Amino acid sequence: FADSARSTMRCYPDDPMSLEAINAYFRELYWSKGEAALDAKRILRLCAERRRSFEFPFEKIAQKFQLIDEPQAPVIVPWPGDDGSDRTAADLIDELNGARRPGGIARKLQPYVVQIPPRRRKELLAAGAARTLREKEFDRQFVVLENLDLYDRQVGLKLGDPTSRTAEGLVY
Repeated sequence: FADSARSTMRCYPDDPMSLEAINAYFRELYWSKGEAALDAKRILRLCAERRRSFEFPFEKIAQKFQLIDEPQAPVIVPWPGDDGSDRTAADLIDELNGARRPGGIARKLQPYVVQIPPRRRKELLAAGAARTLREKEFDRQFVVLENLDLYDRQVGLKLGDPTSRTAEGLVY
């Protein structure tokens, strides 16, 4: 997929999201990968077999289809907003520390949760860039990002060096 994306960017540097660029990307992708590779899990074949009766095997399709094949692990990002004054996530995390039943608080924290590969989350924990809340009671269900220098509002969670700090991030 990366080669097709690079090719499209070279041909449409001013507007890679234009309809023409997207059309070119998928034309090249289908040409380079082939139809069989793009339906490796044979989901389209499952649909084609039942197209006349409209009795599609939705359960089987749901089991086979995953947008991201690698499992993901949650990390709570207590983002304080652009001006640093929004305490919503921090207050919910404080509440979670003393909660007997975390379900309602976990739902309220959803807008602050990002999903990352489990090994990257382990790296954040090992580097001290993240911490686990109440691990004895909840295992590693609630992992909170401590190094907010790794989060960018425009880009999201940057998974490079977990020890990376900005000068502003070192000031208390």
